[in-house]
Amino acid sequence: MILVPVIPSEAEGHGYVISSFRPKWRNLSNKHTRPPDPLSLHYIHPMKFALIALILFTLAPLTAQGFETLQIALDSNLHSESLGYDKRIQLIVPKTYVQNSENSYPLIVVFDMQNSINYKYIVNTIDYLSGFGQMPECLIIGIEAADRSGRYRETQLALNDENALGEENEEFIFEELIPYLQNKYHANDQIILFGHSRFGYYTTHLLTQRPQDLLGVISVSPFYFQENTDHVERMVKMLGEVELRHDLYYIPSVGDTLLDTDDFYKLTAAIEGIELPEAFKFHPLTHDAADHIVTPGLTTAEAFYTIFREWSVLEMKFHRTSRDDLQAMHRELQAEIDGSYGAPIPFSLGIYNGTGWRFYNDGMYASAIESWELMMAHFPAFSYGWVFIADALSEMGRKNEIEAYLKLAEFSVQGNQYLTVEEISEIISEIAQLRK
Repeated sequence: MILVPVIPSEAEGHGYVISSFRPKWRNLSNKHTRPPDPLSLHYIHPMKFALIALILFTLAPLTAQGFETLQIALDSNLHSESLGYDKRIQLIVPKTYVQNSENSYPLIVVFDMQNSINYKYIVNTIDYLSGFGQMPECLIIGIEAADRSGRYRETQLALNDENALGEENEEFIFEELIPYLQNKYHANDQIILFGHSRFGYYTTHLLTQRPQDLLGVISVSPFYFQENTDHVERMVKMLGEVELRHDLYYIPSVGDTLLDTDDFYKLTAAIEGIELPEAFKFHPLTHDAADHIVTPGLTTAEAFYTIFREWSVLEMKFHRTSRDDLQAMHRELQAEIDGSYGAPIPFSLGIYNGTGWRFYNDGMYASAIESWELMMAHFPAFSYGWVFIADALSEMGRKNEIEAYLKLAEFSVQGNQYLTVEEISEIISEIAQLRK
C-alpha cells in the first residue's frame, strides 16, 4: 500500500487546534485536599469545565475549536490494490496515544468522510463521550467515498451490477486497511462500522458476511432490498447459523423519509420474530419526524452509548469500590469486558487517576498506588502518575523507594508530546520537592 500525504485545508474541516485534557485534580503543593467525586453535581472537572465553556461561550468555527481528547494522526491517500485506485483516509487517535506502547484500541470505521458536516459531528460526539468517560478511547478511521458514481459502485454488489465494486471494497477494508491500522497504529479486533444511507445498506451487508469480525454496526437510514438482494433474508439466515464469540451490536436507525422506513420495519419485524443468539444485541432506533440527512447526528451519541454501556458500568464499579485489592478487582472486571467485547478495554485515564486520589485522601496509600500503577500501564504519557506514586510512598514512610519512580517521571517527560511545557516544568518542580 502506498500512502500519499494530503495537506488539509480549513474548508475541509481539518487543521484542528488540539486542546488539553488534564485530569490531575491537585498538585503536591496542596496536600490532603480531597478531590471531589467526578460525578458530583457540586464539582466541575477541569475537562468538563472546558467542554462547557466551549459549548456556551465559543462561537468560533469548528476548525478553530479542536478536540478535547483526540488528535489527527494521519490524513492521506491510501492506494488500494483491491479497488485499483487511491482512497482518502483520515486517522484520529487519542491525545494520550503513544506509538511505541503495548496498548491497543477499538477501531471505529466511519464512511462518507466527504460529508463534512455529518463526519465532524460524529467525531466530535465520540470526543465528547470519551472525554466524559462514557466510552473508551478508540481509533477513528474516516474513509472518503469516491465521486457520486464511485460511491454507488463501492456500495453495490456484483449480483446487482456488473460494474459494482462492493466486494472489492470489502477486501480493501478487511484485507488492506484494517490490517494496516492494526500493524502500525495498534488497532485491535474490536471493529465498529458507521454507515449512512447507501453505506447503511453496505454496512448491513458486511454484518451478514462478517459477523465474527465485528463488534458493532451502526446502519443509519439504510435500505435492505435491491433486485437480487434481500438483506432481511440474509440477516435472518446469518442469525440462525452464527456462533458468536462475543457480543455483536446491530443498531439500525431511521427517520421518516425516502424508502428506508418501510425496509426498516420489515427488518425489525423479521428479527423480532426469531430466536436471537444471546450475544446478538439488536437496538433499533427511530426518529419519526427526522429528515434523512440528519439521522446520523441523531443516532451517534445513543448508538455509542449503547455499545459501551456495559464497559461504562464496570468502569464506575471500579471507581466506586471500597476493595483494597484494586489490581485483582481490575483483572476481574477486565475479564468481564473481555467476555462481552472480545478483548479487555482499559478504563478512562480520569477514572484511574480519580480513584487513586480518592484512596490517597482516605489514607489508603497502597490502594492509591495500585490505581496509579494501572493508570501508568495504560497511559504512559501521563507522567504525573510516577510523581503521585512517589508521593504516596513518601506518605507511607517509604522514602527510600521513591527515587526509582522519580527517575521514571524524569524519563517520561523527555520528548513527551502530550504534556505542555508548563506541565513538564511543574513535574520537574514536584520531583525536586519530593527529593528534599
